[in-house]
Amino acid sequence: TLLEALDTMVAAEKPDWLSARPGVLGHYLGMLMRWMATLPPDHPGHVAAARFPALLEVLAAHEDRPAARSIAADEGLGPTFYTAPMV
Repeated sequence: TLLEALDTMVAAEKPDWLSARPGVLGHYLGMLMRWMATLPPDHPGHVAAARFPALLEVLAAHEDRPAARSIAADEGLGPTFYTAPMV
């Protein structure tokens, strides 16, 4: 899948544009993966971030940003809003 390829590339190349450094792409990926994780488990689009360790590391770093935590708190999303969203 594309997510597997992206995970492999991030693990091998550690690009600056998708890393633990805060950036819009990391938050965008986090929102997309959050949405896919909240689909029903039997849905073909359901994806759990835990399946992609390199991406999970990126998402965890972005999840830990003060601004992201503040917005997540305001929206009641819980502490693991990218890495393991509450459904």
